[in-house]
Amino acid sequence: MKKRISRYRRGENRMDIFLKNLIDKKIKLGKLSLTFLELVFLLVITLFAVMLRSSVFSVASGDYTSYFEPWIFQFKAWDSLLAISEDVSITNIPILYILYLISKVQGGSFMLLLKVILSVFDFILAFLAGYLAYGFTKSKSKTILTYAVILVLPTVVASSAMWSQFEVISAVCVLLSFCFALKDKPYPAILFYTIATLFLSLTFMLLPLYLLLWMKGKVQIQHLFLLPVIAVISFIPALLNGRSFKECTLLYLSGSFTDKTILTRNWPNIFEIIGKDALVAELSKVSILLLIAMLACIFYYLSRKKFELTPVLMLRFALFFSLLMPFFLPYMQERSGYMADILAVIYAVADKKKFYIPLTHVFISYTAYSAYFSGETYVSMRVLAYILLALVVLVGKDIFLSVNKEK
Repeated sequence: MKKRISRYRRGENRMDIFLKNLIDKKIKLGKLSLTFLELVFLLVITLFAVMLRSSVFSVASGDYTSYFEPWIFQFKAWDSLLAISEDVSITNIPILYILYLISKVQGGSFMLLLKVILSVFDFILAFLAGYLAYGFTKSKSKTILTYAVILVLPTVVASSAMWSQFEVISAVCVLLSFCFALKDKPYPAILFYTIATLFLSLTFMLLPLYLLLWMKGKVQIQHLFLLPVIAVISFIPALLNGRSFKECTLLYLSGSFTDKTILTRNWPNIFEIIGKDALVAELSKVSILLLIAMLACIFYYLSRKKFELTPVLMLRFALFFSLLMPFFLPYMQERSGYMADILAVIYAVADKKKFYIPLTHVFISYTAYSAYFSGETYVSMRVLAYILLALVVLVGKDIFLSVNKEK
């Protein structure tokens, strides 16, 4: 009996050692070394993210049925890119190219195919966010955490898998642009930023960041000329198939501002505080002029300061502008906070004391999403607008302290 017990114990010890060695086993993935347990976690969270998205693929949003589906059927009927010459709905030109390619697929659901494509970009977005987090922190655990959080972020899941919206492609291009800017590679940085704005007009809210890069000598004026050049190049297929240059430009400018009868559509900004239904034309002009004046004051102040534009400070500015611009601009819609959601997560990873920023902003952002899907919210938009204003002030304060800390 004693021999059996001792053998059992020795076997148990060997099993414990085997499991501990397995958990601690290092697996190389490029430059990153992961333990077996970390790899399992990544696989589980990736599988969970896939299941999460597939569970809402059947949802057909009003935007898909009103804007994207008519274009797909138009391309299908014409069996040619010449269909782009028609006025079916207001959609940015690069999106039309993707819809044309989807229309060429035989059989299956066009909506499902579009959602799968956008969901693939969700995973690319999470990878890039993790890559940036690693660059800021050099922490493997924070890199993995960032990847996981972005994948399950409700606004990211809803935008691609429920709403069939192209924010994720624009966000991927912004993060690629940010990666190249951090490596002092201005041409690819401007290239990817331009692609981002072509897919989503609202991405121009980060233009002040690139003006700041120019002011600090990280970008030259010739690099900024890439913006109009790439835009014109992207129009060429449309121009060759019947669209005029004016129509391409107007489609781009109006792509994110389709409803101009109300100053904000479910986005809690300044117009939820002062009113969004009256004096629409007048207040829209006043708010734009006010924002320009604010930016002019900010840049004048920064021009008088000597400070190093560190990677973390650059991230702060990116988050600040992505919060500030939609707060004062008119005609904002529910998804105006998407880019700020992503940047806020990375910002909190870079500075753990700021964990409340992504928690608060994602709550506000998804509340706006809920207003679109359900037609109501349980939190006053005016209250959310005041909270969002507080976030703008807090991130602005962080920038002020960082700039004035440099001697």
